[in-house]
Amino acid sequence: ELARRHFRDYLRFGYYPFYKEVYAGYGQRLSDITNQVLESDYPAVENISFSTVRKIKKMLYILAQSCPQTPNMVRLYEQLETDRNQGLKMLYVLDRANLINLLSNEKASLKNMARPDKIYCDNTNIMYSLCESINVGTERETFFLNQIRSAGLDAKYPENGDFLVDGRYLFEVGGKDKKFDQIRDIPDSFLAVDDTESGWNNRIPLWMSGKASEKERQKIMASTESYFEFIRDMLSGIDGISFRKMMGEYIVYCNGKIVGGIYDDRFLVKPTKSARELMPDAAEEIPYDGAKKMLLVDNVDDREFLGKLIKAVCGELPEPGRRETKGRSSGE
Repeated sequence: ELARRHFRDYLRFGYYPFYKEVYAGYGQRLSDITNQVLESDYPAVENISFSTVRKIKKMLYILAQSCPQTPNMVRLYEQLETDRNQGLKMLYVLDRANLINLLSNEKASLKNMARPDKIYCDNTNIMYSLCESINVGTERETFFLNQIRSAGLDAKYPENGDFLVDGRYLFEVGGKDKKFDQIRDIPDSFLAVDDTESGWNNRIPLWMSGKASEKERQKIMASTESYFEFIRDMLSGIDGISFRKMMGEYIVYCNGKIVGGIYDDRFLVKPTKSARELMPDAAEEIPYDGAKKMLLVDNVDDREFLGKLIKAVCGELPEPGRRETKGRSSGE
C-alpha cells in the first residue's frame, strides 16, 4: 500500500528532482521551466519568432488535452492557424525539448513525426501541470512509455496491444483486472498493470516499469558528466562564463550570450567571423538533428586559446534580448 501511495504521488510531482525543494509550488515551478525552455532557451538557440513560440505553447496545451488519441494533424494545424511545414517544426521543438512523446509503428523519422500514430506528453507531471482532469488510462500509458524510452529501449505502436518494445515484447497497459484478451496467444506478450505491488507470470506491476534500468538511464545522456566537468574547468578563468543544462546537453554562456555548447562530448562554438579566423581548419558540425552548424573546437586543453576564443565570439554577438530580424526563416 505504501509503494502504491508513493507511486501516485510520483505521477503528480515526482518526476523532476526539484520536487523536494518546492513541494507545494511544484506545478508552478514546472510551468515556469516549460515557459523558460520555450520562450527563452530555444529561441536563443534557433532563429524563431515569438509568435511561433506562442503557437508552440498552444500546440502543447491542445495536445495535452487530447493525448493520447490518434491526432488529426490537419485539424491541429487549422487550430493553430499554421501550415504543415511550420506545424512540423513546432512538433519537433516539443519533441526535442522532451515535452511530448511521439509514437509510430515505424522507426522514428521526419516522416513519422508528421503523421504519428499517437502523441503523449513526455511524462505525467507535465500532464497534471497542463490539464485539470486526467484520464487514468492516459496516465498509465504516458508513464509506461516514458519509463521504457528513458531506459534506452525502443517503443513502437503495434497492430495489437499498446506498445511493442525493442521489436519483440508486446505490452498492454491497464488496471489490476486487465485481461490478456487483446494479446492472447501472441508470443512474448505482457501486461503492465496498475494498482498492484507484485507481479506473476507475464503480469508486471506498472510502477516497476523501467525500475531496473538505472544504468541504461545514464547511457542516454548525450554528453558525459566527466567531459562537461573538464570543459567547465578549462573555461573557469573566463569572466562571465556560465552553463545551462538543457535537453541532455550543456549550453555555454558568456555575459548572458550563448557562445556555444557541449553536445555528444564535443565542444562547439557559434561560427562567428572571429571564430573562423582563430580556427581556420575547424570542422563544421551540427549539435543535434535539425540545428544549424557550429564549429568544433579541437584545442580544448589550451586555456589561453579558449579564453581568447570565447571572448572573441562573445564580442561579436548581440546583447541578450536584442534579436536580429535579418535572415529570419519564412513562415514564422
